[in-house]
Amino acid sequence: LGILIGAVGDLIISRPLSQQARALPAFKAVLDLIKQSTVLYGNMETTIFDVRSFEGSPYSWDGDWTNSALPAVAKDLRNMGFTMVSRANNHAMDWGPEGLRETSRWLDEALIAHAGVGENRGLARAPQYYESSAGRVALISLATTFRPTTEALPGHGASPGRAGVNALHLTTTVVVPPAAMTKLAELNCILYQKTCDR
Repeated sequence: LGILIGAVGDLIISRPLSQQARALPAFKAVLDLIKQSTVLYGNMETTIFDVRSFEGSPYSWDGDWTNSALPAVAKDLRNMGFTMVSRANNHAMDWGPEGLRETSRWLDEALIAHAGVGENRGLARAPQYYESSAGRVALISLATTFRPTTEALPGHGASPGRAGVNALHLTTTVVVPPAAMTKLAELNCILYQKTCDR
């Protein structure tokens, strides 16, 4: 016995879709395939909330979309077989902290484990677990692409933490051998018609 982990990419869905399987044989074949997994994972790239009672507002940034989904989407994902979703991505805070919390509530209700966001940095970084029939599976989610001010922050002194995503900051370092650097400098002089010291 073992654990068969199925994985798909981004889950950007706005309304329930599994009912379409009856009319779409190819879609049904995909659902039948992924349902064979012990654990099925996807990247949750939308916010789930009921617009009739939601008290938040969109946090759009830099012309990007503010994705949203009906509450029934959470149970529909579970019906499709999804048991775990990552949430640390550039759309996790599309509808602010309220949207983040609402999405958590609907996923919890659907019994889908989710990781990568939280009320503070510690909770956003914490692993989440799915107890499968074949064993326990942990999920850690982090993002290297995220919007400014959506990073979860730790509390400091009397100040509470900030809700958001588990953000990983990267520093790119390029090491070039000295001989190659000399050639690049010469090329720069030629291309930009600079007078350079040799």
